Amino acid sequence: MARGTGNITVLAITAVLLTAAIYEGGLGLLQLLGMEPSGNRLYPFTGTFYNPGPFACYLALSLPWALYTISNEQLVISNFYKSLKIGNSGKSSAISNCQLFQGTAVSPRPPHANEIGNFILVSLAWIVICIDSVLLPASMSRTAWCAAVVGSVVALFGNRLKDVCRRRPGGNATPPTKNSPLPLYSSLLVIIAICSLLIVGVYRMKQGSADGRFLMWKVAAGAVGPHPFEGVGWQNVAGAYGMAQERYFASGTASPGEILVADAPEYVFNEYLQIAIAYGWGWSLLMIAVLIMAFVSAFRSGRYGIAGSVAACAVVMTASYPFQFPISILTIGAICIAAFIGRGMCVCRGLSALRADAGQTTQAILSAHRFFCTTWSRRDHVSLIPLPLTSALKLFFIAFAFSATVFLTIDCKKFDQNVLFQTGLALHNSGQWEKSNEVMMDLLSHSSDPMPLNIIGKNYTELNIRDSAEYYLHRSTLRCPNRLYPHYLLMKLYLRQPADSAAARREAKILLSTKEKVPSLAVEQMRKEAVKLMLKG
Repeated sequence: MARGTGNITVLAITAVLLTAAIYEGGLGLLQLLGMEPSGNRLYPFTGTFYNPGPFACYLALSLPWALYTISNEQLVISNFYKSLKIGNSGKSSAISNCQLFQGTAVSPRPPHANEIGNFILVSLAWIVICIDSVLLPASMSRTAWCAAVVGSVVALFGNRLKDVCRRRPGGNATPPTKNSPLPLYSSLLVIIAICSLLIVGVYRMKQGSADGRFLMWKVAAGAVGPHPFEGVGWQNVAGAYGMAQERYFASGTASPGEILVADAPEYVFNEYLQIAIAYGWGWSLLMIAVLIMAFVSAFRSGRYGIAGSVAACAVVMTASYPFQFPISILTIGAICIAAFIGRGMCVCRGLSALRADAGQTTQAILSAHRFFCTTWSRRDHVSLIPLPLTSALKLFFIAFAFSATVFLTIDCKKFDQNVLFQTGLALHNSGQWEKSNEVMMDLLSHSSDPMPLNIIGKNYTELNIRDSAEYYLHRSTLRCPNRLYPHYLLMKLYLRQPADSAAARREAKILLSTKEKVPSLAVEQMRKEAVKLMLKG
């Protein structure tokens, strides 16, 4: 392993991430076997999460890194025991390191900390892979499957891409030539075909759920519009989403399928949109840029395991909600930081280079080329001393990833909607309708659920303020059109005055003709009252 702060840091991050994955996976296995209680009684295992979906996505983040770590496990293990034998017998041999931390041959000696560290990492990686092979299929998380496949393809295919590009038909390793593009193109076509089949398969597996996520992404993109630069704050994302969903269904452009799958989510199942709603488009685009540059930095420097984990992070952030859990935020941040810390890169040297050449002008294009295309080593460092902008970019992205990780870990605390809702409901049941409305109005900015609107409408009905009651109940019908309860409340509101009997029958027809998302006894009772009203008419 090349000596330097960069490699030591990456080694520490690798060990910590694999150990954390083993802890989470081991807890999940115990829950699956019934030896530990699950975090949610509706599911057999959740780890320290409350749902098997984000739990499986967390496991998928470290799988590509683990796969790449064991890609040369026989060499590592044999060299480890060979070095033990040589250390005892005094015979000479050359020992090479694991591909994760490439180095040069060394003179005969007892096993160094590098070989011991590589041996430990390979052992941890095997445990991670064994755990993931059991829990990922059992989780039924399509996002986790896609992340694991995409990340693993990058980790394993990237490691062989260099050999394919450098190999001529005669078998000699040569630089890439124009005479041998066919193996590369055929490999890319196979990967594209596999990924396409995977996407189609997971969509057809739970089509209703997938359609619901597409609707959430469409509505969430519209939720950014009122606050495109400053955002609404992390704890107000759900409220902004609820308002955007009202506007979308009020526009009349929604399809019947979208009406059926509409719901009231607490998060939008896309962290890029979640960040855009919370803090504005600028921060979301910057986060996307950091992920792209982290992937390119790791891939170009030959660290395909880290690049695969970055790709897995990008997939998980597209269709899940890892930023709702501090452990997932810390893991994604650590992966991005490891991607920017190249082999042999020393942060202290980068700072000294910046100090030594602070007054020197650097061409931005050349620096960007070196940033993305250079494998870091001692010799490269000397050539990069006149390029302080390259080091500045590296340090900037590392600092941004670290500060964003800390900020999100602190700010991602989930708003407890249940306390406010139960307080407002208790005030409603005790006849304190005005105070109940004050609590529910405060809750609207934090929740996408239509129930606060229903309670507000009922409070105004009891206060005999008909227009306000009708306004909020109508908003409830738009927020989640497949819910029948607000139509039932509107029917009861119109029945209070004989002149509104036609409007009451209109709501009764909606109750009888709308297909409910989840059948229940409450829906059957509401429909019985609607049938009685229609028979009287």
